[in-house]
Amino acid sequence: FRRVLFRSKAAADGRKKREAEEARRKRAGEEAKRKREADEKAGQQKQARENERRQAALRKVYKEFDLDGGGDVGDDELLALGQARRKLGQKEGQWTRDMNDSLMRRIGMDKNGNLPESNFVKYFDGSLPSDTKEFDKTIEQFMECARSLRKTKIAQRETSKKEAAARAASDRKKATEEAEKAGQQKQA
Repeated sequence: FRRVLFRSKAAADGRKKREAEEARRKRAGEEAKRKREADEKAGQQKQARENERRQAALRKVYKEFDLDGGGDVGDDELLALGQARRKLGQKEGQWTRDMNDSLMRRIGMDKNGNLPESNFVKYFDGSLPSDTKEFDKTIEQFMECARSLRKTKIAQRETSKKEAAARAASDRKKATEEAEKAGQQKQA
């Protein structure tokens, strides 16, 4: 009888141990699942922040690429930027009008033949490197090109203003001289 009692107690103890072990494994599995879900959610949030950072950087680039301040990027601006990247040594080869037209079509133009900001951001977000350092390097190169061209464009505007002012002064001087000449002829 003792043996049977001992065996039933041992069996009950074994069952309790198995049940306790099963409950411990279940809790551990649930905890691991919660941790995986939390890690996944954190990863998704991190990716969402990185996507927003990339898109904000590309919106800033777009605004810099709008060299004439017209609110959009046209084919002449994109052409100048592509050529500037080569001139600054960021890319090799030549940037041609055909290459530029092809890129404009791939990005997607509006009815006026310009690149909308949303198309620009979407295209470059998908085509630039996913590696953060490489992406940031490319963005800095884009910004360097835009700053270089903007500086040149501002210098050209200033030169044009000075030339226009000089022409206006010359025209006024001629008009004054002609008026004086006409006045002298009347007196004679």
